[in-house]
Amino acid sequence: MKKEIKTIIENFVFHYDYIPEDTIIWIGLELCKKYGWDTDQISRRQRRFDPVEHCEYDDVVRDYKKAWEFVLRAAREKRDLYALATLLFYRVYKVDVEESGYYVTNESVLLEMIEILENLEDKTPFACFLLGRAYYNQRGMEDTNDDKMAYYFEKAAEGGYEIGKA
Repeated sequence: MKKEIKTIIENFVFHYDYIPEDTIIWIGLELCKKYGWDTDQISRRQRRFDPVEHCEYDDVVRDYKKAWEFVLRAAREKRDLYALATLLFYRVYKVDVEESGYYVTNESVLLEMIEILENLEDKTPFACFLLGRAYYNQRGMEDTNDDKMAYYFEKAAEGGYEIGKA
């Protein structure tokens, strides 16, 4: 994936930022390009009429919920680390986003993400950090594992992923 999308994702991971809609759409479009998926569902042209200019014009309409569907698809089907990070660090501040699809405090979504990350053969420092963070997010659930959380944060830090030390 492009360095700039990696930087954006790592920045909101580091600062625990809310991801604005335009960034969600951008990540979804980048994932579509990466995997050769059709972007028409996320971004499409629509003809509109401008009452001031009295003429028709093309407007690009973007659907952030559709973008999230592609982020979920990349996480589930392609095991894409940046899609997993996007899901893991997204915070829902809008009532119209369905919790079951987008919010990782939903236990089933979080457990699915842990399973995907645990089954990766090549665990990069970033993947280790995401696993540590997923176990951290699991606190308050019945089957928490603080030892695994600490282990993966340490592996991330040893691998040069400085945020693992925090």
